[in-house]
Amino acid sequence: MHKQPAQQCPWLGTAEVATMLGVTDETIRCWIHRGIRPMNCAIPIRLRCTRLGKRYRIRREWLDEFQQALDAGTGVEVEVPKVEPVDEQRERAIRAKEEAARRLGRRGVK
Repeated sequence: MHKQPAQQCPWLGTAEVATMLGVTDETIRCWIHRGIRPMNCAIPIRLRCTRLGKRYRIRREWLDEFQQALDAGTGVEVEVPKVEPVDEQRERAIRAKEEAARRLGRRGVK
């Protein structure tokens, strides 16, 4: 059977992809199962693959598409909510507690 050189073979294993990207094969399997969510993206981007027996195989073009999607940050933009400073949160909680006590006091509840 004739084997193609690794540079020409369209299929890659998780170990090969991990070596190319400088991560572990466990990371590659996580990207396959769960995907990775860039900072400005609400939807995780998953690495396409096919399963042959117990092994995952990734086409070179799927890897290129995955990298392009990560670089572009494709997906829905997420607006980061403004975080209220702790002091303001505490003051607001105290005011709400006092208001609740005042309202309950009018009803005779103590």
